[in-house]
Amino acid sequence: VLTLEWSSGMESLRCIGRADLTLNGTFADLILLPSLGARDLNSKDDLFVLTNPGQIHYYDNASLSVLTSQQNRTASVSAQEFPVLIPMANPSLTVAKLIKLPSQLNSSKTLAEVASVLKTRSAPGSATSSNWPLTGGVPSHLSTVKDAAIERVYFVGYSNGSVLMCDATHPILSYICYIEGEV
Repeated sequence: VLTLEWSSGMESLRCIGRADLTLNGTFADLILLPSLGARDLNSKDDLFVLTNPGQIHYYDNASLSVLTSQQNRTASVSAQEFPVLIPMANPSLTVAKLIKLPSQLNSSKTLAEVASVLKTRSAPGSATSSNWPLTGGVPSHLSTVKDAAIERVYFVGYSNGSVLMCDATHPILSYICYIEGEV
């Protein structure tokens, strides 16, 4: 974790602090979440780190602040781990997209209806469940509400042309469908 200082008049960037994070797996990606109500990124942001093979680590602002403020650089902070495994190999993940559906349109309710039909027809790939393990998060009773709309959809595309589609409205990714592809 680097703390950077930017001088607008001098067009220079300077590192004014550094702290190391211990990751489980190799680094894949990260995202900073702005503080509630903030319009821009700042030093009070939370951090999500994605490591291979699809493990998500969450660092809140408080734990990052403690880590970066300590003079002793051997200090460490533990991430809150989410036991989510997004398959990234065999076949290899080539693209992933999280989409927020517009709430004012009926598309989210229509997708929820389609998802309920797809879910009843087939399980998350009975033969492929070991290849596509989606677990983790915090169980939510909201995900089982009868007329609940799908607000966010997570699409994952793989090198063999297959596509995995999940309901990402709640903390647990809920399987919608798996479309087999041919290359």
